[in-house]
Amino acid sequence: WFEKFHPEKIPSAIERYVKEVKRVSGVLDGHLKDREYLVGDKCTYADLAFISWQTGIKAVTAERYDEEKEFPHLSAWLKRITNREATSRVLEQRKVLEATFSA
Repeated sequence: WFEKFHPEKIPSAIERYVKEVKRVSGVLDGHLKDREYLVGDKCTYADLAFISWQTGIKAVTAERYDEEKEFPHLSAWLKRITNREATSRVLEQRKVLEATFSA
């Protein structure tokens, strides 16, 4: 939010936000270290609900850290979920909506 949408760039807010994103990413990465999905052994609502947050955050903070290097289990999970046909379609629709409203 503070990086992309806030009218004023506030370095302390951006730094705090990125630290929190990295903290949450670290928790998820640790959780996914020995499992394929957030809950159980298959894709569930938990994965699908969280994917919108994680992909949105990635779009805003991508230049701040290397998710694949720092959080390899999270990165693998993200690829696994976003490569699903239905998820991929929804994310494409979201891109269209974002482009429409940011124009």
